[in-house]
Amino acid sequence: MESDPDFAYIHSNLGWAYYLDARVDEAVGELKQAVATSGGDPVLKADLACVLGFSGHRDDANKILEELKEVSKAKYFSKMRMAQVLSATGKMDEAFRRLDEALEDHSVFTQHGGHLLDMRVFPCFAEVREDPRWDAFAKQLGIPEV
Repeated sequence: MESDPDFAYIHSNLGWAYYLDARVDEAVGELKQAVATSGGDPVLKADLACVLGFSGHRDDANKILEELKEVSKAKYFSKMRMAQVLSATGKMDEAFRRLDEALEDHSVFTQHGGHLLDMRVFPCFAEVREDPRWDAFAKQLGIPEV
């Protein structure tokens, strides 16, 4: 970070590390910095919305969700990323609809959509994995059991 403090994805990665260490305020601060230094990158906004939603700030997460829905009307935004945000805001039915759409149009295989195996471990999919529909979805994708 010292060599390039404005590299947004460093702030995002640090934000996730803080979140996983239960340092939510620091996580949110780093993710806000990531969004700011990126000029509002929707992928980084999705990360911020996830952390906000998972940490109980669902109103703030929902505001970002609405922004992302507007962005997705004008340009491509990963259905998997949208599913992450939807799950973080407690909208599991809509999250699984987006995952099904991603499976149908093969967008689950894109870099910005995330990788299939990431779904098995990535924090943004924690609530998705706890849903009873997860096993059937994972089986469709061929995600191996761990």
